[in-house]
Amino acid sequence: MTGNLPRSLRAMPLAAMLVLTGGAAGATTLPLEPGLYLPANVRCGNASAETEVFNIDSRGVSTSRMTCTVAPQAGRPNSFEATCREGDEADIATTNAPVIKRVIRVLSPRTMTLDGENYRFCQALDD
Repeated sequence: MTGNLPRSLRAMPLAAMLVLTGGAAGATTLPLEPGLYLPANVRCGNASAETEVFNIDSRGVSTSRMTCTVAPQAGRPNSFEATCREGDEADIATTNAPVIKRVIRVLSPRTMTLDGENYRFCQALDD
């Protein structure tokens, strides 16, 4: 499972590997620490309403406007394709909602790129 990951990610405890497809057998894992991820150029305490904040937790990847499922990109280590559905609230996204495809590349247990933009972990929005 960890053979394609860089050494820094292989050292991450299995408990911290996040299951993103609802715990189903064969679920995809994303080697990121659970929590909030903001664009790298935004201080955790300075996130505005326009800032896209991603929440990564045991239920998956979500924002205030969408939920996402994640699958690895074939032949691209540490790269994942996120399929996101828009909805009024992340928990009620419907199958009729618009679908957005995003590319996540894991750089370390606390950093990633999302469609080429750098994101970093924030313990809380007031870090």
